[in-house]
Amino acid sequence: MVVSSGYTARRARVLGFLYKLGFNQPDANGVSNLAFVNSIMPSVNDGEISRLYRYCREHGIVPDIDTLLPFGRAGRMTSEDIMIIDRVSGELRWFDQTLGIEWPVDSIQTYIGQACDRCFHHLYIDHFGRVSPCLGANKKEVYIGNIRNQQIEKLWRVPLMRNIRARRYGGLCSVCAKFLDGRCNSCLGRFTSRISLGGIETTGCWKFERG
Repeated sequence: MVVSSGYTARRARVLGFLYKLGFNQPDANGVSNLAFVNSIMPSVNDGEISRLYRYCREHGIVPDIDTLLPFGRAGRMTSEDIMIIDRVSGELRWFDQTLGIEWPVDSIQTYIGQACDRCFHHLYIDHFGRVSPCLGANKKEVYIGNIRNQQIEKLWRVPLMRNIRARRYGGLCSVCAKFLDGRCNSCLGRFTSRISLGGIETTGCWKFERG
């Protein structure tokens, strides 16, 4: 998937470095500053969820694992997929109980059904060190810098990131009622015709509702 020789070894070195710096140690609120974000295809590699989840718990990492929604299948999740998710969810719940962790609810929704706000809190860094506002912007090859020669704190404050956090968008999304009242934050990957360090032009989508 990564298509980069030696990636696994480099990843292990980076994780070891972050562990030494204490990124996986809990803060004053008992929360780690290090998280794994990963998507799993239930019918292909559901076993990876339990292994990855256990690794996260054992190393003080926040597990952020979701299931990949197959393209074109938004309204047709199979009963097999649901059974797999329920089974794995039960395994994870039992494992947490052995650690004294109780789940407040049976399941937690991810980004589905609510506005994606990751670009307000995260930066996307690929294995070449290139930094983008989010995965969608990375797919459009929009890079704000590279952590190999730039500080992450400065990249967080570049004009494009400030515009994103202030929601300074142009185009159809900027006059959509859903964008204006916070039900949607547009999508840098799907609904932008142009992203530059100076601005963001959007194309709108089929759910456009003039504000």
